[in-house]
Amino acid sequence: MSKAAVIAVLIGGVLPAGVIASIAAAGIWLGGSAPTAFSLDGLAEATVHNYHFIESEPDLASGIPCYCGCHSLSHRNLLDCYLRPEGGYEQHASGCGICGREADDVEKMLAEGADPSRIRAAIDEEYGSYGKPTDTPEGT
Repeated sequence: MSKAAVIAVLIGGVLPAGVIASIAAAGIWLGGSAPTAFSLDGLAEATVHNYHFIESEPDLASGIPCYCGCHSLSHRNLLDCYLRPEGGYEQHASGCGICGREADDVEKMLAEGADPSRIRAAIDEEYGSYGKPTDTPEGT
């Protein structure tokens, strides 16, 4: 854990979140650096494959809800589990079995010729009992 992360944890219970965010932004503005981008180096081959598959199908993945509970991370869809809106890879999917299984299922159905609406329906049916999905509008 970086020194900045330790300091943030230590003061997190004392200062309001807005103050902490302002301090972090000021540090970057004054010559600090933004957090290091997440790298796929060292991940299992299947996990890297899923990242590359989702990266190659952003329109499809953006229309698929995720059922792993990542709505609490402000994720909107399966794409957000793999790719950050501002660019780069999102770390979340690297350790989430549900995201991985959903990506595998989406890829398999796409290879079998299923259209996006059928893929979404199958994902909803298969994972619907897992809990609250991301807020992914139909037809996106």
